Amino acid sequence: MSRTEWEPLGFFSEALCNATTFDIKLGFFSSSAINVLADGFAAFLYNGGRMRLIINDVLSEEDRNAIVVGESEVNTPYFDLNAIDCISYTLSKRDKHFFECLSWLIKNERIEIKIITPKVGNGIASMHFVIGMESETRTVLTILSTISIVHSLVKMIRSSILKLTKLSRISQRPINIRI
Repeated sequence: MSRTEWEPLGFFSEALCNATTFDIKLGFFSSSAINVLADGFAAFLYNGGRMRLIINDVLSEEDRNAIVVGESEVNTPYFDLNAIDCISYTLSKRDKHFFECLSWLIKNERIEIKIITPKVGNGIASMHFVIGMESETRTVLTILSTISIVHSLVKMIRSSILKLTKLSRISQRPINIRI
């Protein structure tokens, strides 16, 4: 395995390509992460993947608008999730078509987003996240950390991820990821 496969980008790209569910609980969300992971996210959607996010209320105007449209009765253009190249291309651009796609994915329950706000006063709702991967053999890896996914976290878990990846490849079945 190369060094770059253990960078967060390589880790999440490979994980998305092999996942059918992706549950993530984190503080800050930006749809720009979908842009960066366009190929892996396209494979995830093509394979029938569903994502659930719990995020705080700090959002860009574009992300907030896409979520509002996705949760409303407003019609959104149809997106064919059977054309993986088209999905990847759409997700790689941050334009009107991208945000319409994001709204469509929310409206069609391929992405579910729950937004949390602080209970008291001003501030930013933050939380820790849990990373867990489950394969057909029911091997589970769980790590508690802070909001940010950093290179050092990936280094700490790489030996466990390698074992899970090998188990997934042996079983020829997708893995489920919960973060």
